[in-house]
Amino acid sequence: MIEENTHALFAKPILRNPGHFMTIMDVADTIAEPGEDRAKLHASLRQFASQSYLWAPYRETGSRGAYLYTPATCIVCALLLRLIEMGIRDKSACLVVANCLYEWNAAAFDGDVPRFTPGALVIRKFTEGDRDWTLELWTLRHDNFKVVHAARLYKPAAGRGFDLGYDLSKFSQRAVLAIDLGDVLDRMHSRGKVN
Repeated sequence: MIEENTHALFAKPILRNPGHFMTIMDVADTIAEPGEDRAKLHASLRQFASQSYLWAPYRETGSRGAYLYTPATCIVCALLLRLIEMGIRDKSACLVVANCLYEWNAAAFDGDVPRFTPGALVIRKFTEGDRDWTLELWTLRHDNFKVVHAARLYKPAAGRGFDLGYDLSKFSQRAVLAIDLGDVLDRMHSRGKVN
């Protein structure tokens, strides 16, 4: 198995998909809801990729040059689509949501940061029976009135989540949007994309 490329903003060349990565069309097929227009969904996901919201660890060189994504990208795309449904298109908000599933906040760890992504952790825990996963998107306002976005994975039933990455004594908490990850994870698992 190929070691996961954690800096996937720069896709490494690979001759062909070894089988455990997904093309953007595979991602669309995985998250599509019954009756959804796949061509329209595929176009939306390609737009996300062009806006640098999606990280592709590899790019095929032996075929048509498709970018190859990890299964966590399915979660990222489903979340970005839900943000759009809520009328949220702000680039900062979309980036923090995507990055929340692609990279760890190193300050939250005493030792080394895990080699796998937060999205991979959610998928692994889900397959082990842990269905208590939500993504929270926060709007925070600094004392100087600058507004920032932060996102974190949260476990509502357990009442805990990852750090937002900001010193909250200097920020007022303005708003939070919570998105349950259960339906997209169920869809991924039922279609054999997560096992």
